[in-house]
Amino acid sequence: MSEFEKLIVSIHRASTVLSRDAERIIMKKYGFSYSQFKLIWVLLRNNDGVNQATIAEWLNQTPAAVSRQIKHLNQQAL
Repeated sequence: MSEFEKLIVSIHRASTVLSRDAERIIMKKYGFSYSQFKLIWVLLRNNDGVNQATIAEWLNQTPAAVSRQIKHLNQQAL
């Protein structure tokens, strides 16, 4: 494996660890997932309105996943 490939693997591993930590901390403190946190952030940053397809594209998710998250957030009164 080249030095560049080793660097890419290291960055990927670090990113995975940070994502897991963020997920755990957000869930413990606020009671929702990191994906839901990102969705809330997008909605707050675009309070004039943004459509579901755009949110999905920005978050690299499917529109169906965004729909499920919005439904879950509504059920939690968020």
